[in-house]
Amino acid sequence: MSLFSRITPAAVRDTLARALADVMDEQGAFAAERIAAEAESFEDPTGDVQAYTTEIAEPRVVDNYDKAARVAYSRGASKGVLKVDRYPDRPLETVNAVMLHQPGVVRSPESLERTAHRFTCHALVAAGVIYRNYPLTTRLIAGHGADRLCRCVHIEVAGNYRGTPDGRYWQPDRMGMSVLDPATADALEHCVVMFMGEVEDAGGQLEYLWNHRQFSKSRAIDPGFEIAREGERIRRLHGLSNEGGRARGGLADPESWRVPA
Repeated sequence: MSLFSRITPAAVRDTLARALADVMDEQGAFAAERIAAEAESFEDPTGDVQAYTTEIAEPRVVDNYDKAARVAYSRGASKGVLKVDRYPDRPLETVNAVMLHQPGVVRSPESLERTAHRFTCHALVAAGVIYRNYPLTTRLIAGHGADRLCRCVHIEVAGNYRGTPDGRYWQPDRMGMSVLDPATADALEHCVVMFMGEVEDAGGQLEYLWNHRQFSKSRAIDPGFEIAREGERIRRLHGLSNEGGRARGGLADPESWRVPA
């Protein structure tokens, strides 16, 4: 992937990126099958949502709370302030939304093990692993208008994903290029369900699963179409919504991010 990210011109690089996607589809028999399942069989004749299942093991959960508690914001008005100290904690039962993000950078599994705690999110998911960085009661600066609501938590999906099927990556020459694999998609779903259970146990209810671009025009390809489509599958399967997520200054999701009902 790092080799592909250094090839120019852009047209050649994009051709190789598409070839990489084809290879990953072939190896995992994943993306095409999953999208076809989304488009054709989300609902059976009785109206029940159908789950897409794989033979992937339950992801490992890594507790990064202690390490992340020592990390400060690196820029902006909060530069130098510990992320855990920027705002008072909120009651867990008041949390009602999850926002999906991509960091826009490809890192090896070894690098993620060392640096996952530095990401400004409640959890960072990658293939076969969920890094828990902050308790859900911690309010982070990560989602623009959603943070002003004080009720949103954040999940980053490790990698740099294309904004639309025929669109662009974020600085692929420097940041690399990713294709969503089944183990990462499963880790994302496990993480959302885990958050839902924790909020429910506290007496609340998670209702919304949002994309970052819904709250910021500067995040037009965040989290990208693959993660957004996976988010749509999770919404339908677990009874979540993305309504209420169009803050002033945000963007509606493009049609390519949606899955036919």
